[in-house]
Amino acid sequence: MKLSTVLLSSAALLVAGAAYAADLPAKKAAPAAAPTGCAAFGAGFIQIPGGDTCLAISGSYYVTGADTSYGGQTIGRSVAQYSMSPEFDLTIKANNNTEAGVLASKVQLDFTKSAVGFDTSTVSLGGLEFGYVPTAFNMINGGDTNEGGGSGLNNGNKSASVHYTIPMGASSVTVGVENGSGNFNNTSAASQIPDLTGKAKFGFGSSSVTLVGGAHQAYGSSSGSAWGYAYGAYGSFAASKDTTVLVGGAATSGALGMLGLTGGTGTVSTAPTLFSGVVSDTDVNSSNPATGYSLEAAVNQKFGNDELALYASYGKANASSGTAETSYNGYMLDAAYKHTIAKGLWVTPELNYTSISQTNSLTSTSGFIRIGRDF
Repeated sequence: MKLSTVLLSSAALLVAGAAYAADLPAKKAAPAAAPTGCAAFGAGFIQIPGGDTCLAISGSYYVTGADTSYGGQTIGRSVAQYSMSPEFDLTIKANNNTEAGVLASKVQLDFTKSAVGFDTSTVSLGGLEFGYVPTAFNMINGGDTNEGGGSGLNNGNKSASVHYTIPMGASSVTVGVENGSGNFNNTSAASQIPDLTGKAKFGFGSSSVTLVGGAHQAYGSSSGSAWGYAYGAYGSFAASKDTTVLVGGAATSGALGMLGLTGGTGTVSTAPTLFSGVVSDTDVNSSNPATGYSLEAAVNQKFGNDELALYASYGKANASSGTAETSYNGYMLDAAYKHTIAKGLWVTPELNYTSISQTNSLTSTSGFIRIGRDF
């Protein structure tokens, strides 16, 4: 056989072999593509396989020990003079990018030794938000470094609500309808119309000022209903990169529940309702609304990973029967210090003093120690 024939035959075999090898499956598959679409939602979000939903799960577990000294009655705490109680908070967020914007939902579950409940549950798209959320009339975020501790007169009030927010750069305007937050003279009465609320927030760098207003349907026991209203303002000011000062005040006529001064039908609140069951929104004839006001101030100071929170509030309500007026007042002082032991592990001692003047003067001094971990 000629040498040229051998060379040609060898070349043909090499080409055929290369073509055949190209058809064989790869020995090692290419790495799977990393999840996409979640970076814009912030740290902690991961994409659920097989879909475009981004999920984030976080929470905290803590145990609180409470020791309460009281003069005749414990105020604002449904606990024994001494108690220890565990609590577990779980937050689940699910976000999607849609043709109408980001569809976001959040559920905060609160687990105690005897119950499970919604702390917050909300769905939002664009400026629309609905669910079980804080009222637009929430004032400042009381002297508390963690959920479950001391809170302001209206810190923590939540209800089933629908809110719509219009952003305007660093500012925004919010309007909403919320479950009624009244204390009715007729205990069998209930609002036939939801509370109407509005809020305008003006941002200035790391500081802001917020104006709030609302209308509420109040009931007497013998005739009809009347409209009450409330209005207020509060601000958050960055004194330094580690110091935040918060101040707020509000006034009302016939809508004490909006300020957290009293609770009743329709109210769901973790705040101390100072005059609950004592002062109604209006008299029996729905002609003399009760009036009131509240003032609040707080300082939050960071020390590295630690945080000190100081809080003070004062509330007053005037109940009118048409012929006489009775005044009730109360105030709260609260101090809490959150110390980080290690990443995710912390301890918070807290001291709370509350004084209420109703038919009798009632005071409560409460000490708390809370230890927990976040994830």
